[in-house]
This record gives sequence, structure tokens and C-alpha cells, in this order.
Amino acid sequence: MGIDLSQFHQVFFEESIEGLDVMESALMELDPSNIDSETINAIFRAAHSIKGGSATFGFTSISEFTHDLETILDQVRSGNREVKGEDINLYLQSVDCMREMLALLQAGEDGNTELSAQLKSQFTKMLNGESLDIEEENQEPAAVQPTDTASTLWHITFNPAPDLFRTGNDPFRIIRELDDLGEIKESNCQIDLPDLTSMEPDVCYMSWALVLEANCTTDDINDVFEWVEDDAEIHIEPVNNTDKTRWKIAFGPDKEILRTGNEPVRLFSALEEIGEIESVQVDLSKLPSLVDIEPEQCFLSWVIHFSSDDATEELIEEVFEWVVDESDFKISKLSEQAKEETSEPQATDLSATQADTVKPASLSNVAKPPSNVHPIPVKSQAPQPAASTPSSSSKKPAGETSSIRVGIDKVDNLINMVGELVITQSMLGQLGNDFDLNKLPQLLEGLSQLEQNTRELQESVMQIRMLPISFAFSRFPRMVRDLGQSLGKSVNLQMFGEQTELDKTVMEKIGDPLVHLVRNAVDHGIESPQERLAKGKSETGTITLDAYHQSGNVVIEIIDDGKGLDRDKIISKAIEKGIISDNEAEYLSNEQAYDLIFQPGFSTATVVSDVSGRGVGMDVVKKNIQSLNGVVELTSEPNKGSKITIRLPLTLAILDGQLIRVGKNTYIFPLVSIVESLQCRKEFISKVAGGCNVFRLRDDYVPIIELSKTFSVKADSEDFEESLMVVVESDGEKVGIVVDELLAQQQVVIKSLEQNYRRVDGISGATILGDGTVALILDIPGIVKLAGDAYRKAQQYTNSMIAQNNAMLTGSGRALG
Repeated sequence: MGIDLSQFHQVFFEESIEGLDVMESALMELDPSNIDSETINAIFRAAHSIKGGSATFGFTSISEFTHDLETILDQVRSGNREVKGEDINLYLQSVDCMREMLALLQAGEDGNTELSAQLKSQFTKMLNGESLDIEEENQEPAAVQPTDTASTLWHITFNPAPDLFRTGNDPFRIIRELDDLGEIKESNCQIDLPDLTSMEPDVCYMSWALVLEANCTTDDINDVFEWVEDDAEIHIEPVNNTDKTRWKIAFGPDKEILRTGNEPVRLFSALEEIGEIESVQVDLSKLPSLVDIEPEQCFLSWVIHFSSDDATEELIEEVFEWVVDESDFKISKLSEQAKEETSEPQATDLSATQADTVKPASLSNVAKPPSNVHPIPVKSQAPQPAASTPSSSSKKPAGETSSIRVGIDKVDNLINMVGELVITQSMLGQLGNDFDLNKLPQLLEGLSQLEQNTRELQESVMQIRMLPISFAFSRFPRMVRDLGQSLGKSVNLQMFGEQTELDKTVMEKIGDPLVHLVRNAVDHGIESPQERLAKGKSETGTITLDAYHQSGNVVIEIIDDGKGLDRDKIISKAIEKGIISDNEAEYLSNEQAYDLIFQPGFSTATVVSDVSGRGVGMDVVKKNIQSLNGVVELTSEPNKGSKITIRLPLTLAILDGQLIRVGKNTYIFPLVSIVESLQCRKEFISKVAGGCNVFRLRDDYVPIIELSKTFSVKADSEDFEESLMVVVESDGEKVGIVVDELLAQQQVVIKSLEQNYRRVDGISGATILGDGTVALILDIPGIVKLAGDAYRKAQQYTNSMIAQNNAMLTGSGRALG
């Protein structure tokens, strides 16, 4: 009986991906002028392991590819081949190619790709001593380019995953951004609604089939879908409108048509004999209630999208000639309409054209598709990508499983904790067999031991889920190097705190936002070498990634020493886009002005590059970080650079909390945010303009936030003397929060409020207490933001008081002198 090797496939894929990471890291460190033998050996060993594993499992495509690469690396290792700069680029491309091949194999597909064939040709040339043509042969397949300055029609299908909304993405924003590339000529929305009892408000039940007319490439369209490619099925294909004529046929038969012996559905088969049905849209608006439906009456009408090489309007009319008299029937030639709009931009008589041509649905209404219209894709005629036409499709690997590597010390610790728990359980079991009141102290001691064992077990399990943030940082050296080369910039990347640990779930979700922020830093932040030299800077820019723990959170900083943000330019662009008014702009602080870049579609770039410039992404970055109960902040100084700070919870599962009561409601403060708690005393409270109160805490002034007013809850008393104040720290600033009572401290299991209800400002989650009641977990930065006006006024008062005190001290010193 043979061994089924498929059970080990996932292990092979994981180890191969780790090997490719090792190869990439070593190649980044390789200096052609001073080759380090250990670095070459590490690259060779990784390639050799991948070759051996792929051959064992029968993945011949990657084993043959890696064999050629291994031969070249062996020549370098033995000193028979020199390493040049272009060789390193080729090896890095090989790493990318092998990643792509592994992904295809993991999805159950053939691992051979166009790029692998090109690279194997390059390997053969290298082994034969021939020169390489890097520019022509090593580049990735180019995106489809329009053949001339005229626009190209693109057929795009967009099928979001049901949980797309939960990732912070908005499909309607994506469709609007597609329209910004050109013009959406057709927009068909399919809605697959379940029973009302099964509907969920945050589940996406829609998919789209679009026809876009734009002078762009597939890469431009792919950029729009960048943030959802893992959460949707996407297909992009240019429409060959030079060979086929496209028609839109509106067909609404009379309800008595069935009594005449005609069956409308048979007409589809007749149409397919002269062309291709791309989609059929069914109008159910005339469908009566079930009790009123007559079996021999037709209540449906159709809109058919049809294309053909040689079908004429007369030929299509012949298909419908037996039912035209009993139908509302109209044919529109879409391809002709598109050409006229492209080549003749002059004004036309709308009253004349409206009856003859079909206009696309208004994009302002795209978020509200009519519920009684259901487009039906014709599966037998679904568009297939041609062999030479690059297309984009997002596909999840079949049978992919999520796993994590754990150090043996963590496993040993977990086993020890389970052993302690078994001992405690045995002790309590013996006490229960013949329990009497004399054994009460032993029972209490046993329960205390059980609580300690449970807590230690929980901490051990949580430690297993913790990964060093180097897992997220490891992709950036290569990315910064490649971006710098493509943009003609010299960029040095520094990384600190790579061993800072973060929960695996948080780690996986923070990767894409970090990539976007680093790309922006290289593209928008770092200047060209000429600009930097003109400003007296080093021609090499620096981007710093830093991670560290602070108050129970993980803080990630992305710092660049570039040109910084232009406050006036940001405000001007925000006014132009209608985000703020002229009056609002006058009162914006720098922080508020910089925060405008997180608005959807916001960009100050005058040129759209391959990297950025469309204003796509920064709003999604913020939403994704907020979905992790994190915050993102931005500071900048002109010609000095910018710093983006991300604060994330260590874990999304368990929290040490302080229970507090306001009125009849119980809330929970994260224990790590609390500095101290004290009794309010009126002599230490001052009121400033706008009704905001501050509390003098030793040599500092702390703004006061009354939780009862923030959440519109009736407190026990409005007298500060009868209340308690909890001093918490938010972003380095202390804030006093007035509560009625401090209750117990305990660990709580965090449940997402957003997934089960909706996002609420000032609340990061909820939990169920021991008595079954629900308590809300407070988001300290969110509460401060919720009470933002009062907080800012208090901060201004605090700063002025400190300035006055400093002035008095300075004056006293001079008088004494």
C-alpha cells in the first residue's frame, strides 16, 4: 500500500515559501564587489531544498526550473562565475517566479508560466556563456495597451466575497473609481438575496458585470481593485469591438403571448445561432402576487446584451418577427454608439437620441440597484480570456489551510500548564467527594489555584499566537529597493524592533496597510536625488520602520526624511473636492489638515504613477486599522519629513479591564490605559471657555470628560465632589474621566461590536460578565475624539497656564538675580 504524499503538500508549500524568503533576504544583502561565501551558501541551500521537495512530490515544473537556477548558483559558489548587478535582478525575478509557481501548484493548476519560460531561456544563455538581454527578455509581460489614442472597451466582472463590507471596503467606491478612469457604458448588478430571516446587514449579496470605455491598461484597472483582490472574484478582459458588433435588445412581450403558441425563452436559442449572448437581465416589476399569477400568462421582460460578427439589425428582427406585434421591442447598437461618442464629442440632441440609444445607469445611483431587476449571466457563453490576452482573476488556493510555527519552549510551557490544571482538578474532585464546612478553606485555596492555572494557561495559549513583526517587515527591503530603482530614487531602509511580537490575526491584517504606507513614503515622501542635493540633504533618502510596545499596545512607526506634507496644498485640494468649506479651512489645526488625506479619493499628486497618485487606499488603510481596534496618526514637517504612527492592541481576544459604573450602566476601561484614580475636589477644578473643565493634578492640568454626558447617561450626581475621576493616558496626553463608581478588575473576552452590530465611536468592543450582563469596552482615544472640542479647548488652556507659570518663574528668577 503506497503512501499518500498529498497530506504533506501543505508542509512543502510552507517550507518552500520560507526558503524563498531566505533567498530573497540573502540576495538583498549580496554585494557584487565583495561576495560573501556564507550568503551564497544560504541561497544555494534554499534553492536545493525547494528542488528536492518539489521533485519528491512530483511538481516537475518547479523542480526543473530550480535545477537550472541551482546549477548557476553552484558555479558562483565554486568561484567559476562572477556575480553582476543584473544577475542579482535576475535571481530576484526567479524568486518572484517561484512564488507564483507555488501559488499555482497550491491551487491545483499547472506551475508553468510565461515568466518561468523566459527565465529558463535566460538560464540557458548564462550556462552557454551568452550575453543576456535583460531589458527585452527579463521583463514581466506587459499590460494590454490601447492600439491608438482611442479608448478601449473593457469587460469587467466583479463578484465580491460576502464579508467584503467587514474588511472596510466599499464596492460602490470601486465602481466610481472605475468610472474615473473613463466612462462606464454598462453596469449590470446581480442581487442574490436570501430569505428575509437570513439576511445580514453587513453581508454583500451583489455582483457586477461592467463595460468600461477608457484609454488605460490592465494594470490601471488592477490598481482600482488592489485592496479587494483577495476578497473578490475579478475578471478583466478587453472587448474586441473591431470584430464584433454589440447590441442591446429590450424585449417585453404581451402577457397573453403564451396563448398564441409562442414561447419567449426559445428566442434565446435562436439568437445564439447568429451570435453570442453576453448577459440577460430579467425585469420582474410586473410580476403579481402568487395568488394572482395565471399559468398561461407572461409577466416578465428582458434586456439582452448580444454580440455578433456579422448579424445585422434586420437579421435580429427576423428572430423576433413572430412576436413583435405582441411585444414592446427595441434594438440599440452599442458598439456604434460608443464609436460616435468617442469620435464626435460635439453636442447632440438628447431628445432625439434618448429613444434610440441605451444610456448606462447613473453612477450616483449605483449603490441602490432596483430590487426587481436581476441580470442573469449566460454561463454557456461566459467570456473566456484569449491565450495571448492577459487577464486578472483572483482565486483562492484550493484546500489552503492556515498554520503557525511554534517554538518548542512554548509547547513545553503549555504542556506544563495543562499538567498543573489536571492536578488542581484532581484536588477539587477529592474535596467534592466528602465535602463539609471544615474543608471550606481548602476549597477556597483550590479555587484560587484553579484561577491561577487558568490564567497561566490562557497566557501560554496567547503566546503561541504571538509572532515577531519581522514577518510583516521582511517584505519591505526588496519592495523599497525595486520602487527606488523604478522611480530613480536612492532610498535606504532602516528597521528596528523586528522582534516585537504581535497576535497572528493582527499581523495578517496589518500587512497590506503597511505596504501602502511604505509605497507612499517612497513615491510621495522621498525626493529625487537632484531635489535632495538642492535642499542640502544627502542624495539618499531614509525610511525608518520601528515597532515597540507601549501601554499594552504595539506601536508601529513609518518615518521618512523627505519633503513632508504641504498643508496649503492639502487644504486647497480638500476645498476643491468639497470635503471642507473655506470657513472650515481657516480653523483647521495642522493635525486636522493632515488627517484630510485619509478621505476617500483624496490625492494631491499631479501625475499618476505606477505606484500611486489616484487617491485610492489611504481611506482603506485607516478603515482596516480601525477594524483592528487600532488608530493611525500622521505628523509632518515641511522639508523634514513625515511620521505615521499606528497603535494596535497586542491581541484581539482577551483584555485586562477595570469595571466602572456610570448611572445604571457598567463599562470597562483597558487597565493599561489607567494612570491613577482619585476623588474629585472642587478647589482643583477650573472652568474654561466653552464650558470645559480642567483638573489641576500636581503640576499639570488634566482635561475632564464626563462620561455621563458623552454617552447621554444619567449619573448618580452632577456634583463633582460625589464622583470619582479615572486618569487615563491617550497618545501621551492625560485625560480625567468622571465616573460614579469603581468596580472590580478582571480579564474579559473581547467580542467585536462592529461585526455583531455596527461601529460606535468611543466603544472598541463588548463582553459578557459573569452574571450574564453585557458591558461595553471603552476606546480611550475614541472617547477623546468624541469629546474633541472640549478636549482641544482644555489643551489650549493647559498650554497657556503652563506658559504663564513658566513666565512667572522666569520673572522671579530675574528679580532674584
